[in-house]
Amino acid sequence: LWALSPAPLDQDELRLSLAPYMGYHEDPTGTLTAEQVQHLPDAAFTGVSGDHANLGKNDSVWWFKVRLVNSRPQPLNGYLEVNYALLDQIDVYLAEANGQFQAQQGGDRFAFMQRPVQVRHFWFPLQLPPGSNEVLLRVDTTSTVFIPLFFSTFGASAAAQENLMGINGAFYGVLFAMFIYNLFLFISLRERAYFWYLIYNINVGLFATCFDGMLFKLLPEHVALQSVSIYILMFTHCLTATQFSRHFLHTQQHFPRLDLSLRLLMLATFGCLLSVPLIGLQAWNILASLTVLLVSLLLLLTGVYVWRQGIRHGSYYVIAWSVLLVAFMLATSGSL
Repeated sequence: LWALSPAPLDQDELRLSLAPYMGYHEDPTGTLTAEQVQHLPDAAFTGVSGDHANLGKNDSVWWFKVRLVNSRPQPLNGYLEVNYALLDQIDVYLAEANGQFQAQQGGDRFAFMQRPVQVRHFWFPLQLPPGSNEVLLRVDTTSTVFIPLFFSTFGASAAAQENLMGINGAFYGVLFAMFIYNLFLFISLRERAYFWYLIYNINVGLFATCFDGMLFKLLPEHVALQSVSIYILMFTHCLTATQFSRHFLHTQQHFPRLDLSLRLLMLATFGCLLSVPLIGLQAWNILASLTVLLVSLLLLLTGVYVWRQGIRHGSYYVIAWSVLLVAFMLATSGSL
């Protein structure tokens, strides 16, 4: 029978990915309690394959279990890190020797000030006594059930964040430089394609801040916005990318029927954006992912078609945008 492997915590400072030591259990009705899950045998859980648990989008509640073994003679303090900013609700339970649980909550259903640690992801401070410590996570979310789970001591966590700050700074710096460059081009040339690229650039920046949790940190009281903003930005990504593509490829001038098809695609995307009251949030966020997949594929094929028709803009478009569009398709398909 399959059994959980204990996660070894044997250093004063460490940061350990818990995926190899973690199991998950599906709770379709969302009625299980921490006590009931604690008494389930390890065989009732499924081990995580890959670097992190990724269970896609679904209606179930998911329980995760991990055993943290502190082999040091004194208690070990650190954070349980759930480094995915789009999860709606996370309940963390640390089993105590007396049979009780230390419980903490997080997720984007709660105001930023309610987080146990006020960072852009969901961190939970733990004090682990010597020996084996069982931790349960209950995840209830309409977004992708993606759980990058780490245990990190305070010093190791700070060092990791310092490295990540440099990467994030470089990304947003490049994005800002591209915006300024294209702003000057638009002012100088008055070409509509540059205007729509500026709008697209803003949308990508907002999408990135939403995805990595920074948007909620900047707007800490807007809980309702946080739960839907990523999906709104996915639809507006499709709209702005299509509008930019129309102008850059000059489809209205060279391919009127193709241009009409792209306009109808934008109209359909806008209809999907407004459909949430009719179909509900769970179906709407799946629709957002499918829309990104479809629109990205159609825009890539549009660029190839224009290129094959001998329009030089098509070659520039495919070379410059193929990597971006394929990246969006891969990332979106991985979230379903």
